[in-house]
Amino acid sequence: MSETERNMADIYLVLLLGLSDGETEVRRRCEGPKVTRQAVLLASMAAAELLLFPEDLNRLPGSSIRWRISGGPSGYVNYTWYRANASIEANMLVSYISSPPSWIPGPANAGWENVTQKGYLTITELEFGDAGNYSIVVTGIEGSQEDTGQIQVWGDEAAENLGFSKEKLKE
Repeated sequence: MSETERNMADIYLVLLLGLSDGETEVRRRCEGPKVTRQAVLLASMAAAELLLFPEDLNRLPGSSIRWRISGGPSGYVNYTWYRANASIEANMLVSYISSPPSWIPGPANAGWENVTQKGYLTITELEFGDAGNYSIVVTGIEGSQEDTGQIQVWGDEAAENLGFSKEKLKE
C-alpha cells in the first residue's frame, strides 16, 4: 500500500471505545500529507433516572392532582401507571402508548384517572380510597424504568392537626 493509500485509509478510521457510565467515545482521525486533525464526540447511552415530582402528595378529598415525572427513557415511549407497589396488570390504572397515540384504561381505573402525553398522572375528585402507593413504568427503546410514590388524602381536621395548610393541600 502506498503512502497516499494509507493516508486515505486513515481518513476513514473510526474507533469506538467503551467508557464507564454508559458513555461511548467516537474518534475520527484524519491525516493528510500536511494536516493531522482529531475530533472527539461523547454521547450518553443511558437515560436519565426516572423520578416522580414530588415523590409524595398530600391532598384533601375532592381536590385534583397532576403528578409530574422527569427523566426516564425518551422518544417513542409508553407510560403505564399502577395503584399499589406492584406493577401487575390487575393494579393498572391507565397506560399511554405514543405510537400510534392511544390511551388504555386498566382494571383498577375508576374513571377519574388519566395519563397525559408527557406521562403525568391526573386524578380528579380525590377520595380517601385514593390514598396509597402509585407506580409508573416508562418503557422506550432504551429499556424501562420504574418509580413509586405515595398519595395521602387528609380530612380537614387531620390536616390541621398535622400542620398542613388547606391551600397547600388543594394545589
